[in-house]
Amino acid sequence: GYINYQGYKIICKNGRKIREQDYIWCSDPYNLPFIPEGFIIHYMNQNKLDNNPQNLVFLPRDFHAYLHAVLRKEVRHG
Repeated sequence: GYINYQGYKIICKNGRKIREQDYIWCSDPYNLPFIPEGFIIHYMNQNKLDNNPQNLVFLPRDFHAYLHAVLRKEVRHG
């Protein structure tokens, strides 16, 4: 594998390049075997190389964008 320009670890599975966190999420028997349209895997600790399953959470894409905006303090209250 390798680290892409966005800082994600990329691996090759069945001839396809995929983000390692997506593969780990979908390989867990307690999770869905795919990532539905409109959802994304988020890193709880914001470390893109920490693909420990306990660090990965499944979020709707729009909430994920909002969460990162809040974390960057770009969302203004009031």
